[in-house]
Amino acid sequence: MEDYNKENRKVKIELDNKTLYVDSELNLALALYNSGIKVLSRSIKYHRPRGIFCLSGKCSNCLMTVNGLPNVRACQTNVSEGLKVKVQNAFPNGERDFLSILDKLSFLMPVGFYYKYLAKPRILWELSKRLIQSLTGLGKLPKEEELCIIGKEPIQSIECDVVVIGGGIAGISASLEAVKTGVKVILIDENSQLGGKASLWRYMDANERSFLSTIIHELEAYEGRGLSILRNSVAFGFYEGNELGVLCGNKILRIRGKATIFATGSYDKMYIFENNDLPNIFTTSGILKLVNLYHVKPFGDGVIIGSNGLAIKLAYELIQSGVKIKAVAEINEIMNKDNASKLQELGVEVYANHTIDKAEGTKGVKRATLIQIDKDGKKIEGTSIKINCNFICIASYPQPTFELISQAECKMNYSAERGGFIPNRDEYLSISPNIYVVGDAGGICHFNLKILEGRLAGISAAINAGSQQKGLIDLREDLVKYIEKEMMNLPIEYTLGAKKEDLIIKHNKNLGKSFICFCLDILEKDIVDSVKEGYRDIEEIKRYTGIGTGICQGKRCLINAIRVFARELNLSLNDPIIHIPTQRPPITPILLGVLAKVST
Repeated sequence: MEDYNKENRKVKIELDNKTLYVDSELNLALALYNSGIKVLSRSIKYHRPRGIFCLSGKCSNCLMTVNGLPNVRACQTNVSEGLKVKVQNAFPNGERDFLSILDKLSFLMPVGFYYKYLAKPRILWELSKRLIQSLTGLGKLPKEEELCIIGKEPIQSIECDVVVIGGGIAGISASLEAVKTGVKVILIDENSQLGGKASLWRYMDANERSFLSTIIHELEAYEGRGLSILRNSVAFGFYEGNELGVLCGNKILRIRGKATIFATGSYDKMYIFENNDLPNIFTTSGILKLVNLYHVKPFGDGVIIGSNGLAIKLAYELIQSGVKIKAVAEINEIMNKDNASKLQELGVEVYANHTIDKAEGTKGVKRATLIQIDKDGKKIEGTSIKINCNFICIASYPQPTFELISQAECKMNYSAERGGFIPNRDEYLSISPNIYVVGDAGGICHFNLKILEGRLAGISAAINAGSQQKGLIDLREDLVKYIEKEMMNLPIEYTLGAKKEDLIIKHNKNLGKSFICFCLDILEKDIVDSVKEGYRDIEEIKRYTGIGTGICQGKRCLINAIRVFARELNLSLNDPIIHIPTQRPPITPILLGVLAKVST
């Protein structure tokens, strides 16, 4: 791990009643990590150690109690002098949690055990309920004197011509094309800087990075001249009449546009394997943020597992940043043999047609077990390879976002070629009148195609918003034809999608702790048992197991739960019975004190 100059660690904070000096320039999660603290929280049911994972506020791994306020995402929290931080769900502290004995007793707590074994007699339920309530929960409510007081700032209503949600390359392209036509545009992005995931890559795709920088500067020149950019803002709900709820700090905005463009990107999928919840297991975006954005190197040596050439690409990127990589496993054949050869010359073992079977360790990764798979995704017995390592990164094919889009009452179908559930779009990328989906959210990961889709949606939205600029309709038709042509010539890595990842899940039935939901400690086995007990609808399984109801609200677990559910019923993911459960706003946690304000 990179050792920052000690002079930078000049902020004193308190962690579990112990004094710690941390780097003031990092967020709380990274400041702790860079000081050698790997365990940031304990899981709600089994009290297993959890550490940084995605660094984007999309999981529950770094929930901590900060200045008395529970469930604060450490990766989204700035460090300040005197900060008081506690690891949640741990006694007496995160490193030594006596309640971790529950992990050894997990066989006594199958899914729904309290319904089956504790409901009768009633006195047993009353006693059991109190015990369960005392041992579980997401943190503890603060005392009155510790309460975080939120100012009474009214909810503000804003109207414009075009609203774009997402500041990645597709959203930037859509915003720029729309504002050029003279309409008023609002761009909403959850980060402080535009660029999305593409901005996290420093050494690969230098031409793409240069173009991204150019188009961002061009777009920002329109700020105040028809364009408003809401940074560090999260769109949390899409309501009737194309009204969007947006959380901007501790302020809520109600934004209504004549046209809405969803450029909400994608999530890094998690693979299902034994002990996949250990600290020092990262997503692609998580480790890129760690290394390239915050300049913090992970502990020790790493192993990368992925598909469609992404694992090779990520390994090469991290090595250029000074990170040590021992091995790379691709579940497909090696697509970029030149990059693979470069890695081998640097001493990195490269395995084709391999996936991860198991991670080992207690409070962090110590070893990874890889296993060879055949063309159908089945594990080949006797091919296991054990590799000592300190971190693991999952470089999976991205999963399109679905929460806001599904709230727009859009029908979504599964596409293995596009990596997940994607919306039905017409030739203008519209899912319904005046609502468009572009880029990763529509299953398009190719850089140039995302730019083209953004341009097409931006022009279409501007036309529907009333732009009178000449030639827009002809330009729109030309773009439609050009995109159709480019789609026919996509490189093979952009057409394989999640096909082999789906096959691996089809044959994966681990007996160990293979987690699907990190928020509520729901295992692959729990979904399997639910199906065995007669549940035949994903909504029923959601209610029975709680899958998708944790603090990440299904962002990390729902798609894998659906895939396992379909596998157990021997159904295609395109079967009519398979669907994404209802997504209700808000899709991100919001303090009640912020919601309880008067509208203007």
